[in-house]
Amino acid sequence: MEAFFLRHGVLEPCQAGDDLQLTDEFETPWAAEATSRANSEITPEAVADAFGVAPEANEIDLETRGETQVLESESNSLGQWPSRAALAADVAASNLLSSRIPQWRRFDSETRGRILNGLRMFLETCPSTGGGVQLNEDVVESCCSSHRVLAVTCEDTDERLFEHHPPSSDSRG
Repeated sequence: MEAFFLRHGVLEPCQAGDDLQLTDEFETPWAAEATSRANSEITPEAVADAFGVAPEANEIDLETRGETQVLESESNSLGQWPSRAALAADVAASNLLSSRIPQWRRFDSETRGRILNGLRMFLETCPSTGGGVQLNEDVVESCCSSHRVLAVTCEDTDERLFEHHPPSSDSRG
């Protein structure tokens, strides 16, 4: 995925170290559009268009369940985001990528979702507030196991932007 972002001018190597960062040419318009979308209505049609989703039925809806945003058709779930800020970031990034990458509109919704989810890991500002973001590591326990979760969240609102469940050696099962 990183090679894809490097090839299309979305990421570049950091000056100090082996890490990657967003290019200014991508980050500036992405942050502006994501903030604009986070602070205004995000329609189900805009989300469906961003992800190339063509629901079987004409009826699609965007629901909020706790912090989670869910795009649904009459028959099934079409997509899910951990927060409104994450959804705004994805819709904004999809619009930018469609203008930079000629084949973007040919990618299926699953491919677009993987790309956009991975891109959120590089956010440095919270789309809904413009504040900072932080990387957290939590251990989530259930009745039968525990696992680590790496998450990027907005510092001032705790909105989750990105979540990764790395393989864990401490699982009980």
